[in-house]
Parts: sequence; C-alpha cells; structure tokens
Amino acid sequence: MIDEVQKTMKKMESRRRRLQSLSAYSRENAISREAVNAFLNEAISQGRQPVRAHFNLLVWTEKHSELKDLRNKASSALAQMDANPRQEITGAAQMFWGCMPCNEADLPDNEQLDTFCEQAACFFTQESSYRDSISDFGMRVVDRSGRPIWLDISDYPMRSGLTTNRNKAIFGGSGSGKSFVMNHLHRSYYEQGAHIVIVDVGHSYHGLCKLVGGYYFTYDEKDPIKFNPFFIADGDTLDTEKKGIAKNPDPDALEKRR
Repeated sequence: MIDEVQKTMKKMESRRRRLQSLSAYSRENAISREAVNAFLNEAISQGRQPVRAHFNLLVWTEKHSELKDLRNKASSALAQMDANPRQEITGAAQMFWGCMPCNEADLPDNEQLDTFCEQAACFFTQESSYRDSISDFGMRVVDRSGRPIWLDISDYPMRSGLTTNRNKAIFGGSGSGKSFVMNHLHRSYYEQGAHIVIVDVGHSYHGLCKLVGGYYFTYDEKDPIKFNPFFIADGDTLDTEKKGIAKNPDPDALEKRR
C-alpha cells in the first residue's frame, strides 16, 4: 500500500518521539526508537519510497497430525531468508478473507509493516503462476504490466519445435540491464540443477558466483591466469617442438598435432 510520503513520515516521527520518551523505562523501546530513526534517516537521505506491506504464507494439510510439522517447516524456510516469521492463530480467518482479491481493505493495520518499496518488491519474485507455462524448468519474470509469470525460454521452445537450439543473445545499451538479466537467468538455472560455466569480462558475475559458493578465477598482474593448451600424457615431456609451437603457433602444425 502506497501512502502519501509526508503523511507516513509524520506518523514515523510521532512514533519516534513517543519511543524516545519511553526509552528510559524499557530497553525494547530504546531499540525500537533506533530502528525508527534509521528508517527515517534512510528515507530522507536516499529518497526511499515508504510503503505498508503485508505478506503471509498459507499452508494446509488433510491430516491434522501433520499440521505442527508443516508449520515448523514453513517457519524454518522463512528463517533461512532472514525473515522473522510469526504464526497467526486467532486472526487466521480474518487474514484469509483480507487476502482474497478485492478484500485487501479488510486487512487490519496491525498486520501491515512499514518498509521501503525496494525491500517489499523482493518478496514478489517468489510468486509465479504455472499456468503461464506447462514446463517445470524456467525463470520468474514479469510482463509489461508487472504481473509475475513463469517462462521457459530453453526447453519448451525446443520440444515445441519453435527453435532448434538453446542459444541466446541479449542486446542493449550501457546500463540497460543486460548483466542483471543474465544474473537472474543463471541464478534461476543454477537453482534448478544446471551446471554453469561463465567467461566473465568485467566481474559482472563475481557476486553471484560468491553467493552460490562457486569457483571464480580472475586475472591479476601478480598472479596471471596460466594454462597449458596441450595435452601431455603420463610419462611425456614438454619437448622443444611443443615449446616452439606454444611460443609461435603455426595453424598447419597445430592441425597436425590434433
């Protein structure tokens, strides 16, 4: 929910002053005051768009004995995303009703959190509608209206006869988002079990490689990349002829060596 910025900032300032007056009585109030103060500082210094957001995960099972275990699994999965989950028991019916299409106005204010648009949008990347593609392999994207869709641009076109290969090319000007799209594609494919080898120019994928625990080899003047293009079997040695070819390669000689 996008409110007026000035109205939201005024409400947060009022909350900060109230917590300031109560911070002497409780350490929790002092911590909350610092959190509100950091929110205001970021909103003003970086021009953030404050929003009110609500996210919930609905789980169900036909066996009542499995309900507790299912709740624990959901809470554990959210905790791995650095999200602090809270199980709603009493107001579950009200939240279920409020999250139906066109019923959002019935969500109570105490079930909404103050955050910024960038952070709130991160959770929407986990939405998908498998009716958009019958393929179980693909990536999450959005259409021009911002609606999340599931898209397979590799396997399904091959099976349907729309294309004969999986090659892809992305064209765009500087800063248009080429590396961003490819990072998203590689991360999506990696999470679905794909083995990925990238020749990176400009360290565009160093962060992704570090995130997933991959191996990244980079050039450094003190430690340049070294490799031997010639196969040397056990017991064989790098003789003068091979050294000469490596220094001054001749196409005919290389073809003979192959």
